[in-house]
Amino acid sequence: MPLRVLVISSNLIWRSGLDQLIREVFPDSNVLVCASRRECLNGLSEFKPELITIRCSNKGLSCLELVQRISAMQSRSRILIIGEGMDVVTAGKLRDAGALGLLSMVEDITQLREAMQAVARGRPYTDSGMAILLAESSCHSRTPFAPLTQREYQVLGLILEGKPTEQIAGLLNMSGKTAANHHCAILRKLGIPNNVELTKLAIRHHIIAAE
Repeated sequence: MPLRVLVISSNLIWRSGLDQLIREVFPDSNVLVCASRRECLNGLSEFKPELITIRCSNKGLSCLELVQRISAMQSRSRILIIGEGMDVVTAGKLRDAGALGLLSMVEDITQLREAMQAVARGRPYTDSGMAILLAESSCHSRTPFAPLTQREYQVLGLILEGKPTEQIAGLLNMSGKTAANHHCAILRKLGIPNNVELTKLAIRHHIIAAE
């Protein structure tokens, strides 16, 4: 049977490039290309992809909830995340959520081919730089962001994107009070007073880039 592959990226160039590459790597594949999370989730149950390739913005922060929902809906799907500049905390949380492949940088097409082939066969794949960081458990445990739950980390990502509490609540399907409580818990766990200090801390630990 043809391999069923789902591609999701909000970037047209990435969608087209990944679609073309997948058809080259897996000539008989059946590819579904999605531009948004909604398209992805709507087509997930009917299409039942065996391989899901996700190009993430915001260094992978934006993908966490999507990976969790995909894993809950289609536990047999194998997920490859492409999130350039992904930090070790985000990578660890994505892996825990169900991602089998993690690329924090794409050096060339050969590497991307290898990642797709490995994940399609059910083998974990991580680029060398991220593999070293994930292996160094001491590095992972030293980050102040490690104590955050996955839900808090999702809220963190949206806060760092500048989204207000009401919008965060809508995006994560929670009440405004719950979103505010998560926000307070994040600040308390990190020992900082406000979002300005939160942004500075995130920059220092390479969660986001300085503008």
